[in-house]
Amino acid sequence: MRQSDCAGCMCSFIVGYWFRYYYGYNSIISSDTNIIVKNPKLTRYKREKRYPSDDFRASDAGGNLKLSKILLFFQFSCKVLWILWIHIAQPQNMDAERFHSLIEKYLSGKTTAEESALYEKSGMLQPNRRIASLDALRGFDMLFISGLAYLIRAICCLFPGGESCWLEAQTHHAAWDGLTHHDTIFPLFIFIAGVSFPFSYAKQVSVGRTKGQIYLKVFWRAAMLVFLGMICNGLLKFQSGPHRFFSVLERIGVAGMLASILYMNFMLSWRIVIAALILAVYGAVSFIVAPDAPAGTSPHCVEGSIAAYIDRTLFAGRIYKEGVYEPEGLLSTFPAVVTAMLGNFTGEYLRLSKHSGNKKCLYMLAAAVVMTVIGLVWSHWLPLNKKLWSSSFTLVVGGYSVAMLALFYWIIDVKGYQKWAFPLKVVGMNSIAIFLLPKFFDLKYTVNFFCGGLCNLVGEGWDKVLFWSAYLLLNYLILHLMYKKDIFIKV
Repeated sequence: MRQSDCAGCMCSFIVGYWFRYYYGYNSIISSDTNIIVKNPKLTRYKREKRYPSDDFRASDAGGNLKLSKILLFFQFSCKVLWILWIHIAQPQNMDAERFHSLIEKYLSGKTTAEESALYEKSGMLQPNRRIASLDALRGFDMLFISGLAYLIRAICCLFPGGESCWLEAQTHHAAWDGLTHHDTIFPLFIFIAGVSFPFSYAKQVSVGRTKGQIYLKVFWRAAMLVFLGMICNGLLKFQSGPHRFFSVLERIGVAGMLASILYMNFMLSWRIVIAALILAVYGAVSFIVAPDAPAGTSPHCVEGSIAAYIDRTLFAGRIYKEGVYEPEGLLSTFPAVVTAMLGNFTGEYLRLSKHSGNKKCLYMLAAAVVMTVIGLVWSHWLPLNKKLWSSSFTLVVGGYSVAMLALFYWIIDVKGYQKWAFPLKVVGMNSIAIFLLPKFFDLKYTVNFFCGGLCNLVGEGWDKVLFWSAYLLLNYLILHLMYKKDIFIKV
């Protein structure tokens, strides 16, 4: 049995059974279990399980029935995911493991000159061409925070009842539980960053950087993003009171850093196990009710959430909703790491798989469907929640992200239709700039200066459409100028 197969078995069986035992559903796994060695030389074991009927009490069936269903579902989901991985993406798995073993050997200087030349000539240690669809998808994602969401709202309000229609609702975050398109923007960006790292890693190796140098770059990027996030939170205002500790940029930096470290140190099979364990443990922790919550409070509401409780306790005065919750909090960072890891898996597959472009898209769509279905089924017990980055939310938005990349990859890289995506590419290649521009410069003032008079002439309703169209155009013109001058803000 291969190492990857063993890892899958451990993820699907051991974790599920351990959780069931931990939460008191001991009748399923009896303590009266014997292990008999049938052939010591071959280390083959036969497990005899006895299930005493008197161990299965009515209290177990009543108090733990819901939880046991959740854990059984998790175990079943792990099995389904692993079977899908073995039968669909196994050829890529072997390439990935070989790649990492070669990387370790190459960076440690243990290869001969002939071996190094052979590895480099084979392309295993060389970066592939830049994936155009990745920049376009990143640009599509960033357009919504650069004015497109506000423009859609303004257009919807032109029609009767449009201010409360389904499309307008998609431009807002869900109040608490639930999922809108606006909730997918942030996870999609983290996912794309994860997709980019396998290509970046191979590129750095190809130019002769050591593992220590790559580590230093990963840490530096994370530190710069955390610092920029602190600036956006008002660090340079030098206010006497405390300012918000967490931020969007901080989460991007930390999640990307941890996912990158795991990518550089663990084989693909073990990273899949780690990702599954993070989601399972965080999902189990999400059922713990906050100590200060009133009796009978749900663990999934604001008052009962253990994640929100930890943030408002440890970081009092430094969270987004003071005394309530922090959407980029401490515990919710761990499933965000899984979002970045899903990007690593996808980028690894795109870079190393020998499958054709059409087959890559098909397999990515299959993986997206499986993750989305599992996440939606799981949401019946663990609600979709972006502010808590719940495990079910991680799987659903992960499925959405993979599906969107498959769509863009098929249109742009496989079919070759690239011209229409040029504006998206311009935005995507300067994603940090598009995020920081409104923080550092008053672009609304500029739009009002040039278009304020015209907005007053067109009448109520249309004035907002014109304003946000001009705002979106101004953002694009700035980025297009930077693109022409080869100015790219990267960390």
